Amino acid sequence: MIHLARSVLCTIGCLVLRAPPSRLRFFTLTVILSSRLKNNSAPQIYVVTEPLESLPVLLLFFVIIYMSKFSFDAQFSTLVRRKSAYALDGMPFVVGLWTLLRQFHPAYTRMFLAYLGQFVRATVGDAVARADITSSKASLPGEITNTLLFLDMFCKVGEIPRSALAEYIPPHIMHM
Repeated sequence: MIHLARSVLCTIGCLVLRAPPSRLRFFTLTVILSSRLKNNSAPQIYVVTEPLESLPVLLLFFVIIYMSKFSFDAQFSTLVRRKSAYALDGMPFVVGLWTLLRQFHPAYTRMFLAYLGQFVRATVGDAVARADITSSKASLPGEITNTLLFLDMFCKVGEIPRSALAEYIPPHIMHM
């Protein structure tokens, strides 16, 4: 087995040899485990990168900007572009963000969900505070409805249980 790992490392050559020793050990362990088929490759981290502290915030702003460009289509049960001039649909948007976040440590996904939860809670609180006292039900802004639908799709694509999402957004808001 070690011979197989060494031959793979020799095949890759220069790229691996330039890595620091800690990354080389991590890579060697990954090769050995992959060759023995005793691991699940989906949650695997292949390369250790420098932390990008602002990535979840950047993705939050990206999502907030694009939520106004989507509308819910009941026929397809998904978010679709509001105008044909927009070059993005809901499901590719969700899958793209999920794929991007899968490239990093799972803490980035948790931070992203926490920031989105804070955005939703703050905006819903503002909408309720601005609602007319005589009205029986406050309506949510379209961006929040789209954000809740986005979060639901994101959790389905990422196989994140709704109980984990309840940590960031109260369930009564998710059911609005």
